[in-house]
Formats: sequence, C-alpha cells, structure tokens
Amino acid sequence: MGYVVDLTLILQAMFQVSLQDQYEGRVTVDHVDEILYEFHSSEKKRIIHHAIRTFAQHPRAKYDVVEKIQLLLKENQVREVHPGGN
Repeated sequence: MGYVVDLTLILQAMFQVSLQDQYEGRVTVDHVDEILYEFHSSEKKRIIHHAIRTFAQHPRAKYDVVEKIQLLLKENQVREVHPGGN
C-alpha cells in the first residue's frame, strides 16, 4: 500500500516538472534524483507511512484498502507547479 502511494506521488511530481516551460517536457536524471531524495526525506512520507501503519491495525483494513489509498493520494497530491516555480 505504501509503495503504491509513494510511487503515485513521485510520478505526480515528475509530471509537474515536465509541464514547466523551461524543461519543455523533459525530466532529467537529476530531476528524478532530486524528487526521490526530497520525497524520501520529507515529513509528508513519514506522515503517510504512519497513517498506513495505523490503518493496517484496524480490523476492517483489508476491506477498505482502495478507499484508504484514494484518500491518502487526495490528501497528499502534488499541487500544480506554476511557471517560474511558484
């Protein structure tokens, strides 16, 4: 579950980088390294994984996995990057 959420958020970040005019749709290895490092060391990742561990303790967790993944993605989605980095 954590891998699905992590990968989706990382891919969202890469897509946002590719939309910036200055990169003309390209995502370089340096971009990927930076995105991975920033996500790996982020408070967001720690909070997400804590929420997943807490959720997994719930007796009905196995029935609500898809809904929990959707909620985590909605709460943590990568916001649109505006031209100029804002």
